[in-house]
Amino acid sequence: MSESGEKKAGKRLFFIGYPALPLLLLAALTAGAVFLFPHQSAFRYSEYNVGSISREEIIAPFTFEILKSDAELAAERENARENVLPVYMHVDTVRSRNIEQLTAVMNALRELGEQFPAGDDAYLPGQRDSLFKAARTNLRLEHGVEFSPDSWQYIKRHLEAGAMMVDEGYPAQSSLQMILQELYSRGILNKPKEKVESRNGRIRLIVEGEERTVDLADLFDPSDARNEALGWLQTTFRDLGSAEADSAIKAGFELLVPFITPNVMYAESETQARRREAEAKTPVVKGIVLKDERIIDSNEKITEKHIEILRSMEVKRMELAAEASGFLRLLPWFGRVL
Repeated sequence: MSESGEKKAGKRLFFIGYPALPLLLLAALTAGAVFLFPHQSAFRYSEYNVGSISREEIIAPFTFEILKSDAELAAERENARENVLPVYMHVDTVRSRNIEQLTAVMNALRELGEQFPAGDDAYLPGQRDSLFKAARTNLRLEHGVEFSPDSWQYIKRHLEAGAMMVDEGYPAQSSLQMILQELYSRGILNKPKEKVESRNGRIRLIVEGEERTVDLADLFDPSDARNEALGWLQTTFRDLGSAEADSAIKAGFELLVPFITPNVMYAESETQARRREAEAKTPVVKGIVLKDERIIDSNEKITEKHIEILRSMEVKRMELAAEASGFLRLLPWFGRVL
């Protein structure tokens, strides 16, 4: 091809590609403008330290809540848990069951005594001993009542004399039932008081669906209940002669002990549920910063409170960014392109 032909071919290619040049130039200038456009620097509260001096004024760009620190929130939640009083249940069926059992024992003794009317010699001594031995074994196996030898001799003497529940020196059924009623009305804890979980010596007690705060001092533990029963027996038989009173007190105490059982039980699941609820209700915020409110002035010394506010602001900024839709995220770029 001649020189003139080559020049004509080059001019045709130039004119064919010319319309694309402005578009390419526009794209290049737009890309350059976008990337050279001033970007808003991301705020980082970690760039600030307690005791340092702020070089600039910081204004709240939006309204946000001031969050408690992890340590502060953990301490408040633990305090909320500790302020929940342990919950105990008053189980009334224990009282009715044990009084029924005591009544059954007294009836068994009465029936045994009815076999030996006063002055009746129908039974030989060996037969009587067999009956008493069988009755004592039955009381131990069926009702858990274990009489000491001295107490059993005392009871045998009254039964053989036909004085069961007639002689005022014998522990009467009504007196023993009254003692149990008093013990269970107050309440008997299921462990020693020094091992009972409480808050300043107080607990929440639920009795027949009604709840109230009570002091541990108003309740018995197992040891207290036995001592209280012994004291009532001593008061009941104090007018007898010393030997007779001691025998009556001892026999009555051995009759009562198997039926002095706890009726106030720790409700662990209910207590833990209330403590979890108290934790959940602990506020996680302790204040609010309004939009356009000054957080830190320029040349101001940064305090721990400033750091907490800045940390809360960054958390809120991240939440707002996560909530933004794809279109909202592209808006700043669209503006720069325009």
